[in-house]
Amino acid sequence: MRGRLNTLATVLPMPMLQALPTSLPAADWPAQPITWIVPFPAGGVTDLVARAVAVALGRELGVPVVVQNQPGGAGALGTELAARLPADGHTLLYVSTGPMAVSPWLYPRLRYDPLRDFTPVHGLLQSSALLAVDGAAPWRTVADFVAAARQRPGALNVGSSAPGTSTWLAGALLAREAQTGFRQVTHKGGAAALQGLLGGRLDAVFDYVLPLRAHLESGRLRALAVLSRRRLALLPEVPTVAEAGFKGAEAASWSGIAVRAGTPAAVVRRLAEAVHAVLRDPEVVSPFLATGEIPLLEMREAAFGEFIAAEQRRWGEVVRRAGVVGE
Repeated sequence: MRGRLNTLATVLPMPMLQALPTSLPAADWPAQPITWIVPFPAGGVTDLVARAVAVALGRELGVPVVVQNQPGGAGALGTELAARLPADGHTLLYVSTGPMAVSPWLYPRLRYDPLRDFTPVHGLLQSSALLAVDGAAPWRTVADFVAAARQRPGALNVGSSAPGTSTWLAGALLAREAQTGFRQVTHKGGAAALQGLLGGRLDAVFDYVLPLRAHLESGRLRALAVLSRRRLALLPEVPTVAEAGFKGAEAASWSGIAVRAGTPAAVVRRLAEAVHAVLRDPEVVSPFLATGEIPLLEMREAAFGEFIAAEQRRWGEVVRRAGVVGE
């Protein structure tokens, strides 16, 4: 299974993100509303997290923080855009496992460098994906699903986000660990994959608890396993993928905020302090805690940068072992 990103858009119509002077004194920041680029489609877990945090962050900073979805290339298009905008602190980037730690190993032609082009500000949340099927499906365990896939190689369709995302890599890891051949169907985002499962076009989906919660609680969907190392308090009866016999398919993801490299240090510091305050606000984080999300309170500035670098090394090894390195 190989991924390849041939080209990225070189011109993106972003009238609200016109270049501004980069010499703005840090004391005058923020001087206008802040745009937060989320390089994934609306409706998925990344979008839900960003919009909740954006409202609270705007209150902390005294200006609106406007989420702008810029999907494409498994997060690469929006990330590339952010790497070319002014380093004045008025444009933020939603960073996550895929574009920052996985895609560099899959797509050598990326037009951004996660470690060189951005300054980490603060981590947001760590999330656990899960494998879910229709509530009426005959499979009760991961072993059931794997056995069915082995009986009919290529017949079962499993949905995930685009190549390079954590849910996609989770599917690749499970297929390799189980030595079976279900068909992984990629989508532009988690919301599209979920609709495919609900619409009967998919047999299973890799996604996160937050967008699946209502369907799990209603019985419309059934969770077979969580891909974290520990069970989730919200779903105590659902085993981990290791408990299900497939430890090599463990896959947790994380999110955070970064700005373009060269942003004044004082601006980065003030922004980090504001994000930290938001993550300590029970009103903001309680809904995420309920779905098993873990706030990354200790991941600010340099610590977050070291974490991203370590994650890039770790996922590089995972990608190589999974045999999904791009050309």
